[in-house]
Amino acid sequence: MGRKLTYWEKQQRKEEKERERAANARAAEARRAAKRAATEREANLKKQKGDSVFNLFTSLLDGLCNLTLEGNIKDICAQDAIGELDSIKAFKYPGDLKHSKSKSSINEKDFVSKKFNPDPTIPKIKKRIGMKYETYKSSYGTFFGNLFGKTNKEYRIFIDKATSELNAVSEKDKKRKEELTQNDKKRKEEFISALQKYEETLDVYNKKAEANLVEVNKKRLKTFEELETEIKNFNNDRLSLTKDITKTFNDFTEDNFSSLFGMNLPIKFADLDQGFLGLYKHVSEFNSSSYDSPSKNIKYGMRVSEIPHLFIYCKEEYFPLPIEKQINSIKSGYSVQPLTKANHQRITQNLLPSAALLYAGYAFNTSTALKKVVVSVGTEVVDKKSGNDVIEWDYNLTIERDALFSLKFDKIEPSESIDLFKDDQVGEIPNGIKWFSGRKVSNPFVSKIEELNNRRGEIESRISKFFNESFKEPVSKEQKDQFELVKKLKG
Repeated sequence: MGRKLTYWEKQQRKEEKERERAANARAAEARRAAKRAATEREANLKKQKGDSVFNLFTSLLDGLCNLTLEGNIKDICAQDAIGELDSIKAFKYPGDLKHSKSKSSINEKDFVSKKFNPDPTIPKIKKRIGMKYETYKSSYGTFFGNLFGKTNKEYRIFIDKATSELNAVSEKDKKRKEELTQNDKKRKEEFISALQKYEETLDVYNKKAEANLVEVNKKRLKTFEELETEIKNFNNDRLSLTKDITKTFNDFTEDNFSSLFGMNLPIKFADLDQGFLGLYKHVSEFNSSSYDSPSKNIKYGMRVSEIPHLFIYCKEEYFPLPIEKQINSIKSGYSVQPLTKANHQRITQNLLPSAALLYAGYAFNTSTALKKVVVSVGTEVVDKKSGNDVIEWDYNLTIERDALFSLKFDKIEPSESIDLFKDDQVGEIPNGIKWFSGRKVSNPFVSKIEELNNRRGEIESRISKFFNESFKEPVSKEQKDQFELVKKLKG
């Protein structure tokens, strides 16, 4: 039977158990807290992704309801397709090319004599000669040899032999050193001779380089004068073409106006298209057929007259979100739901009206002389009698520049804003509408623009080559070989 615990021992065990229970409770709470934190982090990440996806869809939806925002109505124009026709900046002659005389990187002081290394056995022999008799006796002597003088005789023989061996090795070392010195002397003479010949080749090289440099700089000056002429001619041609283009953009009765006007049509809604690609990458319910871009479905045309008449339409069945789904924000991230009737109606009501306003802005930005345009807005439907596709023109807009650009485009509802410009009736649609398909437009300016751009590239390439030009006289084989010989003899 075990010993009975004392009061103090019982109390100690009780305290230990309480401490153990408290430690276990703290560990359990720490595990629960870590799990809660991990769950919270995961929820936050889902929420952040959900907010990002929701914002992408909201931006896409808002853009489809107001294309004037996505199309940059205040600066989109036909000149974007032409590109910049900037002049080429003239420059002063930067000076002749120079030649730095070549000098030998090696001189007589660089000659390196071969190091003489004495015979490694000499120190050992000298050590033997310096050995004291007592040392020899303790190492090599015997009891009787030491007693009768034999060890002393052998020691003398040992010293004499070591002295004779040292004399022989020293004599041999002396001859080897003299031979090395003679060889070094001969090599130095050859080195100095080769160095002189190398320096002579350098003199020849420098004289030849100076003579050739004169001709090179004559050609360089001629090239600069040619570039000056080409830059001047280019800038004159560029200025003339710019004036012709500006004149044509401001003359609404010329046929060339419509072809220039259509160079950047149909309008591309790059921000909307990129926004959908972001959704396509992150939302599994969306695929490539979930979005049908206005960039491909809205058609643009015009008829040249004193006041340009613009035409815009799309097919009756066209809708940019064919699967009719939308993104909603929820606590756990986002959800994909059917497109609401309200959102469907917003897009349908505002898509073409906002495109019409954007098209008018395109016209005003393209021609600074243009103060007013007429825009006819229609829908392509199937004619019930013939079965053919026909355009039904729904309304006309008569839009003045100042009135259009006074609108606050980030706040308008396009379907209501067009009421500011609507005519009372459609009227008869004239013939001779020119539609812009996006194919390469043929007009007298396109080839001139391409020619100017090609000339610019060639001239700028020549300017770059001119500034990067340097002079370096080719080194002859004789000079290279002589230099290699000098390096070899230098040691």
